[in-house]
Amino acid sequence: GGSCERNREFAEDLEAWSKICDNLFIWDYTTDFLFYVNPFPNLYAAVTRKDKAGWPEGGFFPAERVDVFDAVDAYTAGSAYVEFREKDKGRLRPGYLADLVVLDTDIFTCDPMEIGRILPEMTVVGGEIVYRK
Repeated sequence: GGSCERNREFAEDLEAWSKICDNLFIWDYTTDFLFYVNPFPNLYAAVTRKDKAGWPEGGFFPAERVDVFDAVDAYTAGSAYVEFREKDKGRLRPGYLADLVVLDTDIFTCDPMEIGRILPEMTVVGGEIVYRK
């Protein structure tokens, strides 16, 4: 078939893969540091299943949306796990590395449509402030 048929097949494969992975794997979300390091557009897409213009209405395969807590967990604890650092990264706990970001908006309570526009106010890596707005 044409590209529409291939896109439909690809989307169906993604939906099935997501359901399998939810039960078998720990998810991690990453941002390709070579091109675009801002994780918030990716978090927005995971939570809303929409592009940056808000399309499609209801989201692309809306059953595959994740809640913001799971999306943030994938970026933090999930990413620490896949780099074999889950015992000292990915959580705010005593003895863990103090890597964190202070945001200009509460990602857990804001309108999901706003997640892609969140900006950092401060970033701490290894207990040291490396960025402050």
